[in-house]
Amino acid sequence: MLAAAGVQAEGDWLAVAVGERVGEQFTDQQGHVIGDLASDLTAWAEQFFDEMASPAGRAYIRDALLGDPDGSNAGRCSAYAAEQIDVILTRAAERGEDAPDTETVIDHVVAPLMYRILFRPDGLDASYAHQLVATVVTPLIGRTDGS
Repeated sequence: MLAAAGVQAEGDWLAVAVGERVGEQFTDQQGHVIGDLASDLTAWAEQFFDEMASPAGRAYIRDALLGDPDGSNAGRCSAYAAEQIDVILTRAAERGEDAPDTETVIDHVVAPLMYRILFRPDGLDASYAHQLVATVVTPLIGRTDGS
């Protein structure tokens, strides 16, 4: 039982450490926000990709999920990404831009990135993150009816 508690504690620490690291890097970028949804979300997705696709990021993902029998570490990691996406989408809405909801970005940007990073990393680069963002943002460009 002690070993399982140790794994859980380590998994918690890993989730918090990487989540904070990604969050810190994105927060550092906030002063350099370009100011439109497509550019801001692309910058975030590229940073997220760079962090998660790095050897340390891949190791973190494996370690966090292996020691996560109840899914709480994965949930915490997902919450960090969702919070960062929420900031971007809220700022876009405040500027009067149409924006997708957070779950749409998770489903169409974050989820495919994570899948490819874990299971099909060969030839994967930041341009894939850019393509995913474009599939979410392009239908919104120029839309003025709010739907």
